[in-house]
Amino acid sequence: LSDNLSKQFESEVHHAFQSMGKLRNSVRVKNVKGNQVQFPVMDKGAAVTRGATSTSIPLMDVSYTPVTATLANYTASELTDIFENGQVSFDEREELVKVIAGALARRMDQIIIDALDASSTTNTIADNISGSVDNMTLAAIRESARMLDAGNVSKEERTLIIHASGLHNLLSDSQVTSSDFANIKALVDGNLDTFYGFKVITIGDMAEGGLPLATTDRTNYAFAKDALGVGINLEKVEVNYEPAYGAWRTTGFLSSGAAAIDDSGIVKITS
Repeated sequence: LSDNLSKQFESEVHHAFQSMGKLRNSVRVKNVKGNQVQFPVMDKGAAVTRGATSTSIPLMDVSYTPVTATLANYTASELTDIFENGQVSFDEREELVKVIAGALARRMDQIIIDALDASSTTNTIADNISGSVDNMTLAAIRESARMLDAGNVSKEERTLIIHASGLHNLLSDSQVTSSDFANIKALVDGNLDTFYGFKVITIGDMAEGGLPLATTDRTNYAFAKDALGVGINLEKVEVNYEPAYGAWRTTGFLSSGAAAIDDSGIVKITS
């Protein structure tokens, strides 16, 4: 491949990767060097009585606790045989863009989901919060918001990740879909974008794992953006000719890891 074609391919894949991921913009992202990333967490402060004017002003003695995420390395690679394709046509390149970008984007989403699942949060909601064992319900969403509010978690940039089956169960609730309760057209679009202060992101079944499923119990998550951090060391695409294979190898690289920064900003919802 010519240098120009290689650069064009890299640009297209990187653009597609950035735009295809569902969860990346819902968390804190930090570009780092090395195989670990740290997110410092500042303790809460409290105002105290001034005391006698002859004494020094007391300190809050606020400390920092680092949260560490370890990065892992991932690749998405494919060969284009020289006999089958004397050159990479636009159509071939376009298809590889979709395949590689999709693989990297899903892996990034899975990294975030795994970090949410590994969180030690005590904010948990059972599948019978509505009064009986059920799929995702308005009662579960309402309780998630209450838990975050009780923990003084910012109302800005809250995200709710639910499975596709949970979305369609919600769409059967008139309080979710009716214009009497919300200014949305959920049934018209067959989607729920924002609700009860959350940006709602629907995740379907994924080869990488997706939302955890234990028999019939699915784990969903509600969280604030500052509660989860992602570190990225490398994300790029290379196109190289390999004489031993008589083919061009196109490979996407991703080195990334995630960790819960503040467990109080995360809620695990069983449906």
